[in-house]
Amino acid sequence: MTNAPAFQFYPRDWIASQRIQLMSMEEEGAYIRLLCHCWLHGSIPADEQQAIKLLGKGGYNLAITTVLTMFQPGPEPGTLVHDRLEAERRKQANWRAKSVAGGQKSAEQRWHKPSDNQQLDKGCLPNGDNQTVTLQSAVCSLQSAKNTNTYVGRNGAPDDAAWLLSLASDPAYAGIDTATEVAKCRRWCETNRKQASRRRIVNWLNRVDKPIGQTASRPKPNAYSEPPGWQGAIIERYPATDLAEKVRAGLPWLDVPHSVRTELTSRPP
Repeated sequence: MTNAPAFQFYPRDWIASQRIQLMSMEEEGAYIRLLCHCWLHGSIPADEQQAIKLLGKGGYNLAITTVLTMFQPGPEPGTLVHDRLEAERRKQANWRAKSVAGGQKSAEQRWHKPSDNQQLDKGCLPNGDNQTVTLQSAVCSLQSAKNTNTYVGRNGAPDDAAWLLSLASDPAYAGIDTATEVAKCRRWCETNRKQASRRRIVNWLNRVDKPIGQTASRPKPNAYSEPPGWQGAIIERYPATDLAEKVRAGLPWLDVPHSVRTELTSRPP
């Protein structure tokens, strides 16, 4: 066991002790010095001559016999311990163990790292790689957050599910899969040890560059839209015809027969 550098000393108990009061000043001095040695080394020698050498400074020959009666036989042969010091060692060891356990629990809660035997919150889905992204998992991410930006239901504020549904119906996020984006935000927060607060989720959605599943597309041509190079296409496809001659003479696009215009726009030249 690692020895602590100090032990509790209660002056009132020391002065009020009848055994201390019956000691001479020499015996009392020898007693306190042996208590210090016993605390630092775990025990003192039971042999009187060795104890006298341990005390040093001489003058303890008459005091040592009385002082050694204040100690009890130790776990090893030829050693003495003190019951009050042993109780103090146990008390300090228990306190250190509780402090370590409390620190580990606090760190676990602070960094959102539940132990394996902790159950998931009721209704929350596991966080596996094959998890289907749902609105339910996004709600759980908000319910697990601990800062003031994520607490809901105060002063008439909507709860998590209603708030997420309002995001899905918000015109500002039209075309965005808000449930997927919220789940992605939650995963980022877990990886970077951040809080999945409402403010952070809104900022995340605002940074989405383009709506999910939507890609830019060219407008579909129709028979009324004048395609580039249509004159050359008509002359090439219909040579030696009246239509080709009219095109050479400057026939407008809308005067071209509808069937021809449809053919050119469906297969651009």
